[in-house]
Amino acid sequence: MDIQLLHFLSSIGRIAGIMFVFVYILGPIQVKFRQSTKVRPPMQPYDPATLPPEAASFFYNSVQALVGAGFTVIDYVMKPGAHPLVTPVIVYMVHRTYGDRVAVACFYSTVNGVTTIKNNSIFCQRNFSDGTIVSTTHLPPTGTYGCYKTRPYVTGTRISHTSDAAELYRIHCFAVAKHAGHKTALVPPVGGELEAFEESDADVNNFQVKSGILQLNRTQTAYVPTWFGAYYMTWSLLWPFKQMRAADSRAKCRKLMADYARNVT
Repeated sequence: MDIQLLHFLSSIGRIAGIMFVFVYILGPIQVKFRQSTKVRPPMQPYDPATLPPEAASFFYNSVQALVGAGFTVIDYVMKPGAHPLVTPVIVYMVHRTYGDRVAVACFYSTVNGVTTIKNNSIFCQRNFSDGTIVSTTHLPPTGTYGCYKTRPYVTGTRISHTSDAAELYRIHCFAVAKHAGHKTALVPPVGGELEAFEESDADVNNFQVKSGILQLNRTQTAYVPTWFGAYYMTWSLLWPFKQMRAADSRAKCRKLMADYARNVT
């Protein structure tokens, strides 16, 4: 083999090895010491009229569509400091007849006066008396796939092809009928809707604690990664694990949408 080619391949191998060490070995160490999520992020009332223009139309259209589907707006809130450099702005809505909980969310950051929308999302969820959950979520196609362990009692589908809130809710209702049509839904009590949403958020993190991904810090005020969790979460967002998770998510979506199409035509 040509000597120059050998030198070239050797250089490529060294560069790949260095990149692997930095990304796959040293990257999780940074996550271990920098990642932190508050146990109960403070919620502040938020005036939707002050939303950045990039998010305003998405919020308005989604809320109007869901109100038309029977939902009641509970509150607009923001969670400052929940995640470093990112501000989640959320409108919580509840269907008082069926017990569905919907959170329409925008995650954005403002740096040097410039606002960047990270993603616009819709989270639909129905909880049942036996502890199972059916969730249907709109996340943009470019959004990252989850790095947490999947809760075995949750049947979830990620929908990327439509951000129409009314259509997403129809798909969600179909998923509920398909997976849990015979079960008794839990309807959040009037006045206790925000607590129900907080319990749902806590359930996600508490399961990660039980799975060894997260742990509470010494003051019990924030979830931080374990050493295992730092590597698990980081590698989940890297090749080939991210691609495997994305393929599984897309397969679930295709199956649900194929069943949905057969039942609405």
